[in-house]
Amino acid sequence: TMEQIKHVINTMPSGTEMSAVYWSADLLRERAGFGAAAAAAALGAVTGGMAVGRYAGSRLARSTPGEPLLRISVVVALVGFFLTWAPTFGPVMVLGMFITGMGLGVQWPLGVSRAVQQSGGMTDRAAALCSVFGSIAIAIAPFALGALADSIGFHTAFLLMPMLLIVAGAILLVRPATTVVRLENAA
Repeated sequence: TMEQIKHVINTMPSGTEMSAVYWSADLLRERAGFGAAAAAAALGAVTGGMAVGRYAGSRLARSTPGEPLLRISVVVALVGFFLTWAPTFGPVMVLGMFITGMGLGVQWPLGVSRAVQQSGGMTDRAAALCSVFGSIAIAIAPFALGALADSIGFHTAFLLMPMLLIVAGAILLVRPATTVVRLENAA
């Protein structure tokens, strides 16, 4: 149903977000030779990017419909992911983490706004279901990535992240919102 589809859009970025936070340090250690402390410190690139993305996205959403912003955010997160995943040069990987965070940062608020706008007046239910589906993704995705890493290797398992984003992007293209999504009075 449409209701389930709109919550899947929130689930995918939430799973990607937590996977990035939980596992990016290990990717830096394995691919770029970072020490444990440097890799852990570099995680600030993901969360910093998320903060910048959320702030910039809230400003853009005041004058731009949310649907195109969501699509763009998926593309930004995918570009950032591949800048993190493909190279072995640490500074480029950290830049990719920041760009990934920028793309991910706006997806949750715009996704919730999208679900609420399409809720048929059942806004509390829509917001609650976003939290439930998002929490499920947060609980499952990082552990699924870890389990995959045990069987197919960490670098390959990390491809779970763009797969989640691609599913969300495909849904946005196939099932666009029927109303304009805007964040009003956002910070």
